[in-house]
Amino acid sequence: MATLTPTISLSSTDALSDAISFTVTDSVSVLGDVKRISYIMAATAQDILANTYNKSYVFIHNKSTTANEIITIGKKSTDATVDVTSGDATITMDSTANISFGMSITGSNIQSATTIASVTNTTTAEMSKTASGSASNITATFGTEDFITLGAGEFAFLPWSGTENLDALSANGTPTLEVMIFEATA
Repeated sequence: MATLTPTISLSSTDALSDAISFTVTDSVSVLGDVKRISYIMAATAQDILANTYNKSYVFIHNKSTTANEIITIGKKSTDATVDVTSGDATITMDSTANISFGMSITGSNIQSATTIASVTNTTTAEMSKTASGSASNITATFGTEDFITLGAGEFAFLPWSGTENLDALSANGTPTLEVMIFEATA
């Protein structure tokens, strides 16, 4: 068993009307794997943590020093039952339970920068743009939730359940994303 000791210190004399200065330290038991991974990011979504880990603590760091190289971290999902019709914004699928207004959608015959405009019922939704062609049972990818946006040099340390994939949904430029995983259970 290893022990990880995360510490955060915050101080400022002008952020509030009173000066602030505090430090929080915790001790985390690491009973499983420890892994370090680096990714060269691009504009398209990329899996960074698969749901093959147990409960973990995750450190993510945008190593870029270029101000406009920003990385958005979140989760995405795919569905292989999506049907689209050329010139129509309606999609049909087995279940719309995991999609909602505003999610990005990509896939065959779906125009770039398309989002979900509305969910009509349990099997039908409307896109913000019409389909560029017709197809049945395409695999569509939905950008479901943005958790964190990391600017150049920014980082985060967070607990992660390990039950969901964690993805880099988008990046400006080609920044390097460093990821460290500390499994809390074996």
